[in-house]
Amino acid sequence: MRLLVLMLLIAIAIPTAMAKADKMPHQTPHENVGEVHEHGFKGVKEERMEKMRRMIEERKKLIGRERSLTKDFKDEVKNYKKFKQLALKLGLRSKEGFEYAKLYVVHGLLSAVDFLNLVKVNVISLNISNDTKEEVLNEINGIIYNLQKRIENVNNTTSPEELRKAVKEVREYWISVKPKIRIYGELFVVSKFYDIAERAEMIGMNVQANATEKVKDLLKLYFEHVDKAKELLEEAKDKIVKGEDAMEEIREARKELIQAFVTLREIYKSLGREKLKGLSLGNETGQMWAKIEGNLSVSGRVVVVLKGEGKVDVNEKSIVTVVGFEKVGESNGKVTYEGKGSIVAKGDVNVSARGEFKMFVKGRGVVYLEGKGEYVIKPLPEEEIVHSELRGNETLMIGELQ
Repeated sequence: MRLLVLMLLIAIAIPTAMAKADKMPHQTPHENVGEVHEHGFKGVKEERMEKMRRMIEERKKLIGRERSLTKDFKDEVKNYKKFKQLALKLGLRSKEGFEYAKLYVVHGLLSAVDFLNLVKVNVISLNISNDTKEEVLNEINGIIYNLQKRIENVNNTTSPEELRKAVKEVREYWISVKPKIRIYGELFVVSKFYDIAERAEMIGMNVQANATEKVKDLLKLYFEHVDKAKELLEEAKDKIVKGEDAMEEIREARKELIQAFVTLREIYKSLGREKLKGLSLGNETGQMWAKIEGNLSVSGRVVVVLKGEGKVDVNEKSIVTVVGFEKVGESNGKVTYEGKGSIVAKGDVNVSARGEFKMFVKGRGVVYLEGKGEYVIKPLPEEEIVHSELRGNETLMIGELQ
């Protein structure tokens, strides 16, 4: 039980800090963007709004399910502790003590069931093969079924002797599955920490889109911590899938994330009251973040940050900052870069890329994605944030287009 509580508390601790920090044959991409302009934005916008509504509802259901399970888990842990104290105080030989003892065992098992259901929600969204995912979910469902049967057995006891026998069966079963539950607990924490690392990368790219040279070195250090955390979490995930303990990797990843947040505070402290440098994009702007393996393009009055590996074309008129990538060509008003690193383009931007990238975009424009990955988008200030998996290709608009 202590293990389950510890796992959940660890996974909840850093997101709180994260929220505080957050406050502070392929069709070519250009052909697709041109097609959208040719046929007008009205139909695209209506289609986009309908799609957004559907995705928002799906996301709300998932978030609601996780919040409900988290609350149930915490409530069961409280009840477990409360009835344990009452049972120990009154003893099994008293009628009240016997009932409290049953409730103590039942709520302990219910907290385990709630925790495993939480793990299931996170396994569904975890980046592992479908076969592995199905195998893990089937095993968890089997454990939940057996725990529920033992809950029924405890509830049906009518004497201290029967309860002792039922508790013995519970203890023997718990010992047999405890190693697997520990592993699933680690999988839950890895999923939560990876979400935090992805969010941290989004925040860093947001700062990078507007920050001055003053924080360049700090930003580099920040991304190094985030990247190292993600690397450790990938190693942890691989070990867990093999049935191996990964707490060492999880602890080290947590340390890296904490150091990233310390560095982020230093970035804001270094900037002080200095206004982040950027260009005027107006009030009705949108923003999005994407992770993609494939093709992408962005066209409009925007700030674009690309981080990854591949080939990038940027129009000459935009203001460009390049780290890592090499300039390999220049023609027809476009500059071509190849390699690995980051690129920031600002102004009247026309960017296309092929490869594996993380991307942050803010402003008014059209974004085309083709391949596999995911994206988070807030099309307009008054619209909700949507998180969606990328399947095939998507044409998205951010900001109020003129």
